[in-house]
Amino acid sequence: MENITIPQSVTRIANGVFDACEKLTDIYYGGTDASWKHITSRNAGLGGNVTIHSTGVFTGKCGDNLTWTIDNNEVLTISGTGRIPDYNTSYGGNNTAPWYDYGYQIKKVVLGSGVQNIGNDAFARCYCMTDITIPDGVTRIGDNAFRGCSALTKVSIPSTVSSIGSGAFSNCALHEVEIPQGITSIQSDTFWYCTQLTKITIPASVTSIGGGAFSGCALREVEIPQGITSIQSDTFQNCTQLTKITIPDSVTSVEICAFNNCHVLETVYYGGTEAQWEGMDVDNYADGNSALLDATLYFEMKYQRIAAGSCGGNLRWS
Repeated sequence: MENITIPQSVTRIANGVFDACEKLTDIYYGGTDASWKHITSRNAGLGGNVTIHSTGVFTGKCGDNLTWTIDNNEVLTISGTGRIPDYNTSYGGNNTAPWYDYGYQIKKVVLGSGVQNIGNDAFARCYCMTDITIPDGVTRIGDNAFRGCSALTKVSIPSTVSSIGSGAFSNCALHEVEIPQGITSIQSDTFWYCTQLTKITIPASVTSIGGGAFSGCALREVEIPQGITSIQSDTFQNCTQLTKITIPDSVTSVEICAFNNCHVLETVYYGGTEAQWEGMDVDNYADGNSALLDATLYFEMKYQRIAAGSCGGNLRWS
């Protein structure tokens, strides 16, 4: 046998399969280069004179009017007009997106101009993806849409997006994110443990930030916009590099562990008066918000900058 054709439906080529094929010189494989490397054992018995001809692409439908293709350049392209569906997954479970089994070879995702919606878990755990193009016209990024994309270092969110779901970018490698004006809510766990995220821009349109939204991030400074009334539980927990935060006078409560383990938090700029600060409901159970309470406070934010702070026990200075 000098040549053989192997369809892309083959998922495993085991040890020794080609041991006796001394005359084999050409294999025509219906998938991509990356998928060939993925399915073939190192000990399959291929000689050094065998040439692999990867002739195909992976393709299918995702929704009524959208198609997807993975080419030999490891690019997933979604084209057509419509919405990428929600895919029902759970932590520890398998992703049901049709391209998920090829996630090891998806390094770039290009969404066509007709894509209107990114469904829940659409690209979750595509751990090799380094680049994503989200076009103008997308209005929603679903829950956990990019969860666990641990090689994704940057994303540009277009101004047409009005909703970003819970956990959408959790466990990504993002460095900086600018949330577009028009977003009104940052859901729970949206950027949970994006451990390389050092800068976040939150627009004035945001009126609520969910629990755990920035937990475990590498943020240095944060400015919370006017209109937010509560900093929810675990929002900045384990932000171990956070040194400075600006809190508007619209905030009336800080929930349990919102600033837990923010050990280097030194400065808080507060938009209200000292009396307003003292009237704020801060849940400090188990010292979960002691980092906030022990920081140096500057009241009336960018105006008078009246300093105050803690000096042990129940004593404060100003």
